[in-house]
Order: sequence, then C-alpha cells, then structure tokens
Amino acid sequence: AMIVSADDLVTWMEQYPGLVLQWCQSELRDSGLHLDAWGKGEVGTTVEYVHVPSWAGAERQLREHVDLTAGVASVVRTVQGESGVGKTRLVYEILASLPGMRGLVVYTGDEDAALRVANMVANAQATVKAVLVADECGPETRERLRKLLNGHRDRVRVIAIYNFERTDSSGDPELWLKKMPDVSLEEILSANFGHIPLDRRRAYAELARGYPRLAVDLCAHDGEIVAEGGRLGPAIPTVRDFLRVRLSEAERNALNAVSLVTKIGSSG
Repeated sequence: AMIVSADDLVTWMEQYPGLVLQWCQSELRDSGLHLDAWGKGEVGTTVEYVHVPSWAGAERQLREHVDLTAGVASVVRTVQGESGVGKTRLVYEILASLPGMRGLVVYTGDEDAALRVANMVANAQATVKAVLVADECGPETRERLRKLLNGHRDRVRVIAIYNFERTDSSGDPELWLKKMPDVSLEEILSANFGHIPLDRRRAYAELARGYPRLAVDLCAHDGEIVAEGGRLGPAIPTVRDFLRVRLSEAERNALNAVSLVTKIGSSG
C-alpha cells in the first residue's frame, strides 16, 4: 500500500486545472469553469443531446485536437459559425464524452479570462496539462494564445469559439460549423420537448431555420405563444413577433440598441 499526505494530493491535483477549479479555492475560480459547472449552464433545458450527422467531421477533428498523446501543428483549434448554431454545445458534448477531461478542461467566456488562464498554465510546472475552451475569442486573442501556448502544446490544447468570422490572418486551423439541417433540429425538439404537439414543434423548427438556440427558446415559451394566439401561424408568424411576446418593451429597446454593434464586451 502507498501512504500519501495532504501535500502529496495537492501536488497531484495541481497538475489538473479542472480538478483545482472543482475542489480548491484558487484564482482560477475567478477566470474559468470546470467541465461540470460549464455543462450545467450549457445544457439548460435540452438535456437530451442529439448528434448532427453533418457535423461528424468537425467532431472527429476536435477529438483529435484534444488528444494530448498526439502531436498537433498549432495549439489553437478554432470553431466558427453564426451565433446560435450550436458551436459551444458541440464542443462541450465532445469533451464530456472523453475520459479524463474533467480534470483537464477549463472553460472561459471572454477573452480576458482566457488570457489569464493561459498565462497561469504557461507558467505552471511542465507536468500540468490542460484543455482551454475559449469562448467568444476573436482573431487577435487567438493569435496571442497561440504565441503564448504553442511551445507548450505537448501538454496544453486550446479550442477557441467565435461567431460569424470565417477566416483570419493567423495560422491556426479553423472549423466552420454550418447550420444544422431541419431534420436534426426537429429531432432535438422531439427529444427534449415531446409534450409539445408535433405541428407546433415543426413550426418552431421552421421559424428558427437551423438555429437551435432560437428553436429551444420558442419551445420553452410555448405556453405564452399559445396564450397569445392559440396556434403558431397567426400568433407568431415571424421572429420579430416572437420577440414582441417574449420581451418587455424595455428589453426590446435594449435589444435594438445592441443590434447596432457587431460585438459587445467589457474590460477591467
């Protein structure tokens, strides 16, 4: 039998940032989430995940990228696509399905947090391994992450997620996630909102046009939509009409103001 002390356990845990986030008080807590904490917010009301066949190639490439036993040309792998198509959920499901990731994954929701975590990992001992998921991560920050961590890519990998932009000037390989087919979106709604009649689920899927985030929000507020007009067609013919039901006047005014800019963030 082997006898270990508390110091031995701390030393071992410090090699896995995901475990540090989950069990220890650490400055990492102010910057990122461990896999389980991230998942609770990401899964939301769509507990049943449905694989999208057209995304199989992207899944394979991401699994290969986070395999720390295999070499990669760049520490950063970028997943891009329009907002709401399912990029972040796809990345979460891939990582959650892989053994050992709970001790490795650190998720960040903004660029400043991603850079803080990257600096911590770069300065850590050579035995520390991590998979950093940097959401809302633009081209400039991706390049900074690449320069900071590329020399550590034998023990660190980064998945960067970004909206809209299809190409950038860095040398990092990119994946462009297309909108899912209507049949896949209908399967997601069927698996998670089976209590909603089929005709309304299909109408929501058609209105969402391949964007699961919008389709899920429509289903989550099905009661309000029905109360507004009794059935989807006359009541909610467009997304604009849905927002009128879904949001207060103050929220709609804020949304109109936000829509004037392409990116929102904060610093400091």
